[in-house]
Amino acid sequence: MIITEDYLRLRSVECGDCWIWSNSYTSSGIPVVPKKDGGQPVRRLIARDILKKDMPEGAVAASSCHERKCVNPEHTVVLTRAKLLVRSRANTNQAIRNAKIAQAQRKRAKLTPEAVADIKSRQETSLVYAARYGVHHTMVSKIWCGGAWKEIATPQNPFAGLFTGLAANDSDRRRA
Repeated sequence: MIITEDYLRLRSVECGDCWIWSNSYTSSGIPVVPKKDGGQPVRRLIARDILKKDMPEGAVAASSCHERKCVNPEHTVVLTRAKLLVRSRANTNQAIRNAKIAQAQRKRAKLTPEAVADIKSRQETSLVYAARYGVHHTMVSKIWCGGAWKEIATPQNPFAGLFTGLAANDSDRRRA
């Protein structure tokens, strides 16, 4: 089947300058032509039939407007999978996403932010903290190393930065 702009316009709804596909989608939300017409991804057919672009092995047809459902030929670009991955990561803030996931999991966690702040103060051994809060001692070590509960700030060490200039001064003395 050959895709034309008329075929796309009949099966989509204009929303600004995007054409939102109103037909079939894959389970991941990618527009496809119905199975009776071939069941192929619409943007790939747009690249092939309307834009006359070659689709090499591993190439992906994506939308430049970042709207998954858009099938406007002017918004269709051909990218490698690597470029698509870089582009999609640039549009999502992974740190914010990870923090939201961690916060959702915290609702059923044994530790509270106050307990984590206490653990990060490092006034006792990991075994003591583990017994006090009912967690395994490796969880206490992960908190200390920054592998768990990263978003809870570590209390400032009053001695932090005390000897930072010492190494530079030592090397100056050796040269003299």
